[in-house]
Amino acid sequence: MYYGEGVFLGYRYYEKLQNDPLFYFGYGLSYTTFDYPDLRVPATVELHDVSAGSFEVEVDVRNTSHRDSYKIVQLYISDVDCAALRARKELTGFAKVWVAEGETKTVKIKLDKYALSYWNEEAGKWRAEEGLFKVILS
Repeated sequence: MYYGEGVFLGYRYYEKLQNDPLFYFGYGLSYTTFDYPDLRVPATVELHDVSAGSFEVEVDVRNTSHRDSYKIVQLYISDVDCAALRARKELTGFAKVWVAEGETKTVKIKLDKYALSYWNEEAGKWRAEEGLFKVILS
C-alpha cells in the first residue's frame, strides 16, 4: 500500500508541523491530575543485547489530586540525530495503572528492539542507529 504522506500519518503529521494541539489526548476526561517525579531508563542500550530481547523503562506515577483514578502512561521515543526521515516522536509503549489519591506507583514498560529502530526500505530490514534517544512521557 502506498501512502503519499510517507511516515507522517496521523499525529505524526501534526508533530512535523510543530503545531500545538488545542486539546491533548484525553483532555477533560478526568478530575484527576498526575505527575512523574522519577524516570529510570538504561544509560546505554547495547543493540546486540536488544536483538535477543528487550529493555525496561521505569517511571513513578504520582496522583496529585483528591480522587483515586486510573492513569494511562504513554511512552514516546524520539531519535535525536537520526539520518533517516522519521517522525519527531513515536509511541513505543504504554501502561494502565490504578493510583489512589496521594499515592505513588512505579510502572514498568518493556520495550523491544523495534522501539529504537526504523524500517530501512532500501535494505529491507529494521535498522537502529547509534546515538541519543529522548524518552517522552504523556
